[in-house]
Amino acid sequence: MPLGDVAVALSGGVDSSYAAYLLKEAGWNVLAVTFIFCDGQEETVSRAEKVATLLGVVHRVINLRKRFDELVVKPFIQEYLKSRTPNPCVICNPLLKWETLRNEFNGMHIATGHYARVRKSGRRFLLLRGRDKGKEQSYFLYRLTQSQLERTVFPLGEMTKSKVNKEAERIFGNIFDSYRGSQDSCFLLGGGLKQVLKGYLAPGDVVDTSGKVTGSHNGAALFTIGQRRGFGSFGEPRYVVRIDTKSNRVYIGNEEQLYKRRFSIVDTNWFPYEYPRERFQAICKIRYLHPGAEAVVSCSGGRYIVEFSEPQKAITPGQSAVFYDGDRVIGGGIIDRVFE
Repeated sequence: MPLGDVAVALSGGVDSSYAAYLLKEAGWNVLAVTFIFCDGQEETVSRAEKVATLLGVVHRVINLRKRFDELVVKPFIQEYLKSRTPNPCVICNPLLKWETLRNEFNGMHIATGHYARVRKSGRRFLLLRGRDKGKEQSYFLYRLTQSQLERTVFPLGEMTKSKVNKEAERIFGNIFDSYRGSQDSCFLLGGGLKQVLKGYLAPGDVVDTSGKVTGSHNGAALFTIGQRRGFGSFGEPRYVVRIDTKSNRVYIGNEEQLYKRRFSIVDTNWFPYEYPRERFQAICKIRYLHPGAEAVVSCSGGRYIVEFSEPQKAITPGQSAVFYDGDRVIGGGIIDRVFE
C-alpha cells in the first residue's frame, strides 16, 4: 500500500474507525472527516471525535445537510412516488461522499471502511468484492467513477468483519458499546419512511391481480415489491406484486407471481471498459442480499436488457442490478422496467 495523505470518511462506527487506525499504523498522514447529513447525528460526531483523539489525527466535520437533501432525499422521495424503490446509498457514495472528499481535499487519497478492493488493470481501475463474502459491500460502490477509484483505498478489503470487530475492541475499548451500526437510509433516523413521505400519502385500495378490491392501505408509496404484510387471510401468503402510485393502488398476488426473468436497466456504470460488449454473461445481483444468479446482458440502441437463466424473486424497479465476473465487478445500473 503506497503512503501519502489520505482523507478517511469517519462515521464513528467500528469499520471506519478501524480503517483509520490501519492507515495511521501503516504510515499514512490521516485526516478524519465526518459528514453531517441530517439531524440526530450528535452521537455520531461525538464518537468520531473520540476516535480521532485516540488515534491522534486531525478531525474535520463537514455539514452536508443541504446537498444531501438535494442529491439524495428529494430524488429518493420522487422515486417512491413513481412506484419505484430506490437505494440511496448507491447514489450517496459517488455523488456526495467521494465527490466531497475529492473536492475538499484535492490531491489526497480517499479511504472508507467498506469491505471492497481496488485493482489497476492497464489504464482502468477495477472494483473487486471484499474477501469477507458475508460482509463485502461492492454492491453499494458500483457507481464510483474511474477518477474516484484512482484515489481510493479500502483498508478492510482483505479482512473479515469478525477480525475487525475483535481488533477494534482491543484498540478502542468499549467506545462502540452503544453503536447500533449504519443504516441504509440514514435520513430515516427516528421518523421512518412514513415520516419522510408525509404529505405525499393518501389512503387507497389493495387489489388482487384480477382487479378485485381486497382491502385498503395508507399510501401506495409505503410498499415495495415482494412485501408481505397486513393483507388479511387468503389461505396462503399474499405479496405485493405491483405498485401503481398514479392510481394509488397496491396489487397483491401469490409468491409465484413475484418470479420474473427479464428487465431493463438505465444509468449504467462500467469498470473494465467504458462500454461493454453488445452481449455478455455475468452473475447478477438485484439487491444487496440477493445471492446473485447467472444472467445475459445485451445492449441494443443504448438500451440494456438483462435476462436471468432462471426466474428471480422480486425484481424491483429503482433498485440496482450489479454484475460480477468472479470477484471482479463488471458494473451495473438502475432497474427500470420488469417484463412479464
